[in-house]
Amino acid sequence: MKTFHKSMGALALALAFAPGAALAGGQLYLLSNNAPHWPDASFPVQYSINPGTAVGQIDGVDPAAQFEAAVEAAFQTWEDVPTSRITFQRGADSAALLNPAGAGENLMVFNSSAIVQGIPIPLPPGALAVTNTFFNAGNGEISQGAITFNTDPDPGHPNPDYSTTGAPGSFDVQAIHLHEAGHFQGMSHSNVRNDAFGDLVGGPSNAAVMFPFLSPDPLDGRTPDVDDLAWHGFIYPSATYSANYGFIQGDALIGSSLNGCSPVLGINGGHIVARDLTDLVGGEARMISGTYSYTVDGPGRYTIPVPPGTYQVWAEPLDGTPVAALQINTRIQFTIDTAFPEDWYGGAGETGSEPSPNDPGTAVNVVVNAGATTTGIDIIINK
Repeated sequence: MKTFHKSMGALALALAFAPGAALAGGQLYLLSNNAPHWPDASFPVQYSINPGTAVGQIDGVDPAAQFEAAVEAAFQTWEDVPTSRITFQRGADSAALLNPAGAGENLMVFNSSAIVQGIPIPLPPGALAVTNTFFNAGNGEISQGAITFNTDPDPGHPNPDYSTTGAPGSFDVQAIHLHEAGHFQGMSHSNVRNDAFGDLVGGPSNAAVMFPFLSPDPLDGRTPDVDDLAWHGFIYPSATYSANYGFIQGDALIGSSLNGCSPVLGINGGHIVARDLTDLVGGEARMISGTYSYTVDGPGRYTIPVPPGTYQVWAEPLDGTPVAALQINTRIQFTIDTAFPEDWYGGAGETGSEPSPNDPGTAVNVVVNAGATTTGIDIIINK
């Protein structure tokens, strides 16, 4: 069977210099109907743990048992999402350290190397863990995967680097595994920061589980946010998904002030965000769900799943504030449109020459109903 091997070891290296340690791996949220996913016939998806590799890595009296409990809890968290249908099952323990194609198991392990493009590659400093999957390039069905925790993510910090209790200066195993288990299921990095607007507020822990950075010692990374839940259910929708989510769909387009013609050029790989006006945090609207403006329909097209409510829609470049395109995945890292100004959806009559492009006061509200798609939400970028 034709397969494509996806691993993000190189992405982890690129993230090593960024604030916070890096979580690496993942595919696009939405490329097509054949985006990577576990087929229903594989449920429950079975995984194997090599518990002995956690000895010396996790702070505590029984690192092996702590590793097992954290892995099980993370998978259970995803399984418990009520609008998703995927299930998991722990299999027999493994003695393997690597998970090459055809290994026949889905390995959870601590190691200094992981399989990248078919060969073992040392994990770089700054990468907490990597996920690799094997999937059919024709139908997107995942057949095998592995999650590898880096045995030395911070060379300047003596082992153990990890904890299951929030020990000061350590990284939470369950939070890391929850993030990597998202990649294991076909989810991408998220740029949603769970803040009122714009810049990251409260540090990397105040973000979606699939945000690519994690701060030391917080335990709040163990709970999926709205963005995580919306996309997880999108990939594995249960019978209740359509009663709990609708969609915002449109195109992010380059405005006429830039190209002197009708706004027909799509933004290749911008980040499109829904700002929630229904569930305010401290009196402020917050980022709730996002996606990238690149699908099989071409550059510029986007679809965002959100709970029913009222939203404002915002486009931003993946320019490194705080997340760059290369920190999302290997497809989005080749986006060419990272130099446009942030802009809001201003209604059906908006143009590319409006004043104050980054002023939320110019935004027009978008209403989303359960089980329905609100279309035509085209953002014409000012430049």
